[in-house]
Order: sequence, then C-alpha cells, then structure tokens
Amino acid sequence: MKPARIAIAAQAQVPCFSSIELLLASFERRTGVQTRFTGGVGDAQIPPEVQQVAYRTAQEALTNISKHAQANQVKVDLATGGGVLTLEVADDGKGLGEGALKKADSFGLRGLRERARTVNGWLDVTSGPGGTSVILSVPLSKAPTTTQEDSGDTGSTV
Repeated sequence: MKPARIAIAAQAQVPCFSSIELLLASFERRTGVQTRFTGGVGDAQIPPEVQQVAYRTAQEALTNISKHAQANQVKVDLATGGGVLTLEVADDGKGLGEGALKKADSFGLRGLRERARTVNGWLDVTSGPGGTSVILSVPLSKAPTTTQEDSGDTGSTV
C-alpha cells in the first residue's frame, strides 16, 4: 500500500477525524467563515471516549466562534505525538473580552474543561485582539503509577 493510502486508511479508523471534517464543512456552509483542517493521527489508537471529547470540544469552540468571534478564518489541527492527542481550534476574530475567561456564566468553556478532565486531559484557552485559540490535550495512555514498594520509598505515598 502506498504511504498516502496508509495515512488515509489510518484516519478512516478514527471516527472523530472524519466527524470533525464534516463539522467544519457544515460550519463553513452555515457561517461563510473559511475553515482549514490539518493534522493526522498516524496509527495512534484513540479511545472512543477521547474521540468524543475531541469532537465536542471542536463543536463548542465553533459554536462560540459563530456567536462571538466575528472571525474570517478558523484553523483546526488534530494530531498525536508524544503519547498525547492535541486538538487546536483557532480563529482570527476579535478575541475574548477582558475577564471573559473568568465569568461565572461561561458555561461553555467551563463545560469543555470538565469534559477534558473526564479523560485526564486539559484545556488551554488563549485570546487577544487577533483571535482565540482553544487547545485540548489528552494523554493517550496512562502513566504507570509507582507504589511505595516499587519505588523503595519508605515515606508516605500520594
């Protein structure tokens, strides 16, 4: 099999990859905002619950962009590397207002953070006058835990 076909076959095995592409196409048709999707997951095995969190993160980020950003372009990158799945949704809009990340009624961003934690992931949001970036990072394998016996430590364990 040729390398390009192998990559396409691997991506087809990850439903969130195709689902995010479809989500972006629908977003672009509805809003007129240009979208660009990049990335690849290689042969990474992505658990279904992580795929769902990635999809829902992209969906909520796009909803926020359509409601608030006044963006002209959205870039989405989905990749795996170093044992971590990373999804970045970035726009070139007006950015979040001062204090928007700390508002008590920011249920969308708070919900994304909570959803990321359900798969041991985290969410980073940065914003400025040139746009906003939402980055989801999720470890694809749990790090081995060390017990008191394993480490030889005689102190208390955490």
